[in-house]
Amino acid sequence: MKYIYCYLFITAVGILGCKQISKPTKSATGSGFNIKKVKGLDTVEYINWYTAKINGDIHLATLKKKLYNLIGRPDSIVKVNGTDGCAASYFDEDFKYIYIKGSEFELKDDSIVVSDLNFRGTNLKLSTNNLSLDSSTTLESLKKIFPRAVSAQYEVTTNNKKQMAIMLGTSKKAIYGDTDNTWILFFEKGKLVEIEHHYDC
Repeated sequence: MKYIYCYLFITAVGILGCKQISKPTKSATGSGFNIKKVKGLDTVEYINWYTAKINGDIHLATLKKKLYNLIGRPDSIVKVNGTDGCAASYFDEDFKYIYIKGSEFELKDDSIVVSDLNFRGTNLKLSTNNLSLDSSTTLESLKKIFPRAVSAQYEVTTNNKKQMAIMLGTSKKAIYGDTDNTWILFFEKGKLVEIEHHYDC
């Protein structure tokens, strides 16, 4: 999901200022975003970040040329010249946000990384060896695969629209509460609409 990033930049006259990148935000009305606050997740349930692929073709950290060839070129680009503390980002600083058909990626030089995949009105899929997630995936169908995560589902609000969310680890070793990044899957009317690679501050 999206956050407000504030960073220092030097203007043409050398004045330091603070610029905000406005993004839609989610406010949790259930357990909250902090993975350490989610109870009942003492068993590792995860989607392996290192083996997952977009449309079964490219990994989540790849070259921008490969990504553009697969899903198209950016609709918009936002440059980030540094951060003032919590970047909540794959890259430390000096990267760009790339937006393609509602999905968000982080770009630095020729390297690009998935931040958020939008399944609304797209043919995107996130797949591993034994799992495929797309716009037809239902919250109900994930009960058998991720029973603890689904049982700990919570409600969030985005632009006055209510969604249900679940959290998953990013690898078998990413035990809940012991990692600064996780997956958050968002559902509307029981169907998957978005998946975020979320970083805790």
